[in-house]
This record gives sequence, structure tokens and C-alpha cells, in this order.
Amino acid sequence: MKSIYIYCFSLLLLLAVSSESVYAQKKVEPTALDTAKLYNGVLIGTDLWNPVAGALGNAYSAYELDLEAGFKTKYFPVIELGVSKSNITDDYGSTFSGKLAPYGRIGINYAFMRSVGSFAYIGARLGYSSFQYDVTNMQLSNGYWKEYSPYKLINEKSNAAWSELIGGLRVNLTGRIYMGWSVRLKFLSKVKETANSTPAYIPGYGKNAGNTYGIQYTVYYKF
Repeated sequence: MKSIYIYCFSLLLLLAVSSESVYAQKKVEPTALDTAKLYNGVLIGTDLWNPVAGALGNAYSAYELDLEAGFKTKYFPVIELGVSKSNITDDYGSTFSGKLAPYGRIGINYAFMRSVGSFAYIGARLGYSSFQYDVTNMQLSNGYWKEYSPYKLINEKSNAAWSELIGGLRVNLTGRIYMGWSVRLKFLSKVKETANSTPAYIPGYGKNAGNTYGIQYTVYYKF
């Protein structure tokens, strides 16, 4: 599954490079899209994929609100704010419970294939989250007697930073309503470990297992 996401992103990136190369080599008459005014309005969106996944039993879920401005129908600065929680059990029976915590991302999208009301784009983000978690149902061995006793960690504090490369599509459904999906390749920059534990999940990023990926399905309203 991961290879499919990477393939989709690579295809979008290839289309972006090739389309810009073709445009540069040809003398193309400017269109209404090319001569659009500098500022093209604001969109507010929300991701539907992760809340639905959480409701269907996924180990973690997120609730996100996106604010995006449009310039020249090409450039879209973005702020993404959300909250996320998790409940993960490892192979040893220990449970990682990530408390509802905020996260944020800032970045930009660039539309490289456009038509009226729809476009394909690539983008980049910088993300950060500060959060708390509990680790329960751990079994602590005394070593000598080889007996185990329950052990837990409460209110462990951590923070993390990461970057993302994004490829996606967006279409106009009707009037001011838009929808789209995106593939995200995520690169972990840093994550704080405590003296006793390492967080298993990072809000807004996903599982703490090095570089990862994700998808989003977002609905927008344009002002």
C-alpha cells in the first residue's frame, strides 16, 4: 500500500515537471486563468478521511480545519490546524494512549495543471505538535525471581516536528463547494523522548516509526 501512495505522488511530481517544461518550450497565448487577479479568495476545508477511519475502529483519529488563500489561481498558502488522539496496543500487550492534542502545519500548494474550478497540485508543509500520553499494561520484571508486575507511565510529555511533500487533485463540485484528495510523504525531523519512554504516535504525523505517508480527503467552502 505504501508503494502505491509513493507511486501516485511520483506521478504527480512528474506531471508537474513535464507540464512546466512543455509550457516553457511553447509559445502559449495567455488564458483567463493566467491573467487572473492577484488575490482569488479564501477556502476553508476539513479532512473527512481520518475522522471516518477513527469512527470505523482505527487506532488513531484526527479532526482538522484548513485555511487556504489563492493567488493568481496558482499559489495557495495554507494553514492546517487540528487535534488528534490515539489508542495503540503493541505486540507485548502494552497500551499507548495519546490524549487529545493539537497540531499545526504551514506551507504552500502550487497548481501545475489547471482548468476552471479544478487543478492538480504539489505542495510542502512544516508541522509541529506538543502532546501528552499514557503507557499502561506494561509488565516489569524483577530479574531475579523472573516475576512480572504491572507498571504504567502517566502524563508523559513530548513534542515533534516534521516536513511533508504533497501531491493532490481538487475539483469544483458545485457553486462554492470543492473536494479533493492528497497523498503525503512525511519526514520526521525530531521527536522528544522522555527518560522512560518513546511516544508511539505523533498527532498530525502518525505512527512514530521514522518517515511515513498518509492520505487526506478534504471538502472545502470558498469565500
